[in-house]
Amino acid sequence: MLPHYSPYKVAENFLTLEALHPNRIDLGIGNSSGGRMINRVLNEEKSERLTYKQQVKDIVRYIAGERSENHRFPTLTATPISETMPEVWMLGGGGESTNIAAFNGTAFTFAHFIKPDGRGSVERYREHFQPSIFHSNPFVSIAVFVIVAETASEAEQLARAFDLWMVSLETAKNPRYFPSIDTANHHSFTPFEKQKIHQIRKRAIIGNPKQVREEIIRLAEMYHADEVTIIPNFPGIEKRMAGIRMLAEIIKQYA
Repeated sequence: MLPHYSPYKVAENFLTLEALHPNRIDLGIGNSSGGRMINRVLNEEKSERLTYKQQVKDIVRYIAGERSENHRFPTLTATPISETMPEVWMLGGGGESTNIAAFNGTAFTFAHFIKPDGRGSVERYREHFQPSIFHSNPFVSIAVFVIVAETASEAEQLARAFDLWMVSLETAKNPRYFPSIDTANHHSFTPFEKQKIHQIRKRAIIGNPKQVREEIIRLAEMYHADEVTIIPNFPGIEKRMAGIRMLAEIIKQYA
């Protein structure tokens, strides 16, 4: 989340990673500061703050090793300098980020986990895309919540914890921990919370590996996406790892 950092610091960190692991590093950029209070804390004692558009422009310049006499720091070069560059992605949910990604010629990740239908946003990115040192053509991924387990019923149990977590976040209850399945099973959802869950579920894929694979393919085809990024937001690191492995195995079988 770029508002948390200096563009120069981000560029140098990822150039270092790229030097150590060429062609294996992705730099994903987002615009959320985490809320009004966090934004105040991050910018305490700062008289000015760069716009997100300028922050992205700076990172692109530093990553690509470009120089410009019109820049605030015309002689500054981000290091280390290597033969390859990190893959730059911009996350967007239909707002300004879509246009910024297109203008800078970066790859674009649409936040389906925030807004469940962004085909218009993706098409706008493709329509206005400008070739760059990063990409000669538009490159799109879709990011979606995924809850996967061996059976559909087990996935639904995991999803109840996901429901409680998301409802708590979106009703400003600010949970400190991801709820357990047991906690979720003992929670009585209010009519308002059930309505919220109905909307939240549109941003997630839930089921057994076969069901999830089919939905991922459907989503990719709907957006004509080059990649799909899954967000396995369910309780238990072991269950997450097992779910990802099962999904990877069934995708590999049909590859």
